[in-house]
Amino acid sequence: MPNLGLDHEFLTKVAQENNMLVLDADYRKGPECPFPAAINDAEDVMKYVESHPEQFDLTRVAFSGGSSGGVVALVAASSLRARFDTLHVRSVVLFYPGTDLDEAPEKKVVPHPIKPIPHKLLHMFYDGYVPDKEMRKDPLVSPKFADPALFPSSMVIFTCSGDVLAPEAKELAKVLDDGTRRVTHMELEDAPHGYDKGPAEGTHLWELKEQTYGIAVKEIAEALSIQIQQE
Repeated sequence: MPNLGLDHEFLTKVAQENNMLVLDADYRKGPECPFPAAINDAEDVMKYVESHPEQFDLTRVAFSGGSSGGVVALVAASSLRARFDTLHVRSVVLFYPGTDLDEAPEKKVVPHPIKPIPHKLLHMFYDGYVPDKEMRKDPLVSPKFADPALFPSSMVIFTCSGDVLAPEAKELAKVLDDGTRRVTHMELEDAPHGYDKGPAEGTHLWELKEQTYGIAVKEIAEALSIQIQQE
């Protein structure tokens, strides 16, 4: 699924209002390129940034991602960041992420689903990404199983009431909100997975998109101690 560029609106807002340099990075996907290809690609991006201190402020780095990209962002902000000595990841912003690929798709349910990801489709995604089911508890696959101490000091997690992936993300937010970091979790009512992609202006989902994008920009700015640009 060639989704590079779908986050352009959000990333442009972050770049302009926080006056910061933003990289929009893609990653290889299964079944052609199963795990750990996507994680290796994320690590390569981190290595690139770390090797260019003249271009990037290595003391103030943030990650973001949505859906499967949220999984990659969570892994990068926990298990991968532990491998870097000079790259200081201070914040991660997540939109409707998955956190647990070990849990059977049939167990992923919410009381009032809205355009839910079909269980058969989740099976296809998981089997294509991690064919070996024994590996699905690896923190590099399912960030739910990572040591909480590995996560950054600021975390923002947006979940959707109609999304079958919401419970696992909410569970992670609860675990990480242990007093050692700032965790902002917001559950969006009457919203499906991917609520922010293409809603018509003035609709409920459009208003949610505007609200959450604004919150994300401010949270990143605070975590990185950035002065937000005034309109």
